[in-house]
Amino acid sequence: MCMRIQSVLNYYAKPAFTSWKRDVLNKDNEIVNRNDTMLYRGDLDWNSFVKFANKKYRDVDKVNVYDYACSDGSEAYTFLISMFNNIPIMDTKKFLPVLAYDIDNNAIKKAKSGELSISEEEKLRFAINSNYDLETFFDKNRYFNLYFPKTILSENVKFDVADIQKHYKKIKPDNTIVIARNFWPYLPYSARFKLAENLYDKLGENSMVVIGNYDATPHFEYDYGVGVILAKAGFKKSIIDNVYEK
Repeated sequence: MCMRIQSVLNYYAKPAFTSWKRDVLNKDNEIVNRNDTMLYRGDLDWNSFVKFANKKYRDVDKVNVYDYACSDGSEAYTFLISMFNNIPIMDTKKFLPVLAYDIDNNAIKKAKSGELSISEEEKLRFAINSNYDLETFFDKNRYFNLYFPKTILSENVKFDVADIQKHYKKIKPDNTIVIARNFWPYLPYSARFKLAENLYDKLGENSMVVIGNYDATPHFEYDYGVGVILAKAGFKKSIIDNVYEK
């Protein structure tokens, strides 16, 4: 995922077995953020999550869905595919489109191209989680191991460049899902508390924030994981792991 902490002067792309993995380095060859994403990343029970969201918003006409640090779009597509698998189509419409943002211009350029390199692990995860086959949602290039989202996905995600630390001000507060996963540890420690507080102040009573295991895990001895930071800001842990409600 990607959240820039300081001026990025060069990039180093690592070969990977995920949809896309890329380290972003500064002039001292220090990692300042990573693009690391895949379909059905295993730190969220996607099918249970979308069922939970559908029940939570059953009496709502429109739900605003934001996906920050969206990388190449794999996560936004996973959300949509999970919905199409688990929710009646008439209910799904209220969650569309997904507004997907990343601070990294290169990530958004790749997301807008639609090009995905889907690994064997991702195909297995997809088969386990989806009632439909991969070709229902993606077209495969006949010459290369590249896939492109069909219109059922591409028409329902809007990609753009944005930094959540500033863009949170533009979030619609009510009936909102903020997917903000696996980038928090790249923020300065104090900035994590500030972002959690800003999200709590901005979001309405019927909203939630979704994080990842990388966020939830303390990375230093005296760190708070982001789940604790969100709780300190006022969010409540839901019945779904890594999902916090206001």
